[in-house]
Amino acid sequence: MDGLSIADRLAPAFQGRPRPYLMAHRGNRVACPENTLAAFRHALADGADIIETDLHLTADGVFVCIHDATVDRTTDGSGEVARMTLAELQGLSAACGRPDHAAERVPTLAETAALLPPTVCLLYTSDAADDLPCVAPGGRRLLKKKNKKKTNITRHHSPDPISSFHTRAHHLTTL
Repeated sequence: MDGLSIADRLAPAFQGRPRPYLMAHRGNRVACPENTLAAFRHALADGADIIETDLHLTADGVFVCIHDATVDRTTDGSGEVARMTLAELQGLSAACGRPDHAAERVPTLAETAALLPPTVCLLYTSDAADDLPCVAPGGRRLLKKKNKKKTNITRHHSPDPISSFHTRAHHLTTL
């Protein structure tokens, strides 16, 4: 690493806006079920500068925003995200047991990116080392199409996938 703090790495993305930056971890998961469009919308309304989410690939190759590798904790279903199609996931409620949010679904990366104004960064993580190289080709196309001037941020827990990702998606800031 280059010795820069996360805040220093984020500074170019915010075009000189002063720190501190407000990051919404899984959206506003206090007001809404985590990693749902409602949570992301609420976080944006609260003034978030950064929306953090976790990505997993569905069986049919769609990136979805969900923290766990299974849907058991956050939806009314059970099973591994990687073994479910997007249609199967979309049939589940992502309300996390909160009846007032029963209509919430596991959102796709495309749906989440579409919510974000150009001044908000998307920080996405993947705990599975095998997922991250896949994010580069698909995620790069999707996020570049969303807004060419947008700075998007990615982070991973292992340095090797970061190098692979950054090689393919050099326009993204890597934390």
